[in-house]
Amino acid sequence: MQLTAITKVRAGKIIKPKPRKTAQIPKSTFVRRLIFQFNYATERDARLLVQFRKRGQLTSRLESLIEDTYREIVTVIKSFPPTGNRIPKTFNTQIRQLEKVNKHLINNFPNELLGNDTQRKRVGFVLGWLAGDIQHFAKNFNATYSSIAVEYNEHGEILPPSSNHIPNRSSDQKRKKKFKEFIENWKATEGSVNKYPRHKVVQLFMNREGFGLPERTYQLYKQQMKNGTFGNFIQPKKPARST
Repeated sequence: MQLTAITKVRAGKIIKPKPRKTAQIPKSTFVRRLIFQFNYATERDARLLVQFRKRGQLTSRLESLIEDTYREIVTVIKSFPPTGNRIPKTFNTQIRQLEKVNKHLINNFPNELLGNDTQRKRVGFVLGWLAGDIQHFAKNFNATYSSIAVEYNEHGEILPPSSNHIPNRSSDQKRKKKFKEFIENWKATEGSVNKYPRHKVVQLFMNREGFGLPERTYQLYKQQMKNGTFGNFIQPKKPARST
């Protein structure tokens, strides 16, 4: 029989070991790893493409497509901050732009291949390789950016996902429906399109209907109605400021 090891005994009492805390690795750490791999892969592709250019196997149009693609690649790689735990929203926008440039490359490079069948296949293979590297990087970044943070209990066990960590949460459509009905009826009664009732007035109505309506949520709903996004099923987690 194997005895359980006792870590500490104090005044004749067994002191239970404290649960080991599991460190949460920030998403930015994973993105930096992806960028390192992406940089390595695209440098390899670039060395082969330079050889093709020296051999005169690239048209001027194809060289322009490749340069535009690499210009976007360099911008993405250099724009991510070397330190910090956040993924800037501007970086997410740059990934979308990189995907557009890559799609343009994929749609156009087959028509620009020169030489015999062997040469065309070699150049086409490397360009397809480059496009695949970009797609792989963008896919893994998107998965990381939209991932849900993991939480642990005191025993180090993984807890179910918390809605506080979901990047985009589904809107409470039943509550929003009641809210919209009240606002439309109020506007029709008051004869004003641009004005909104005070928060307390709407809150009383919503409470009677079985819904809560904090001030923060009220301001968020107002802003969504003003900018035309109130009916969207998915809304950003962070509310916009009401003017």
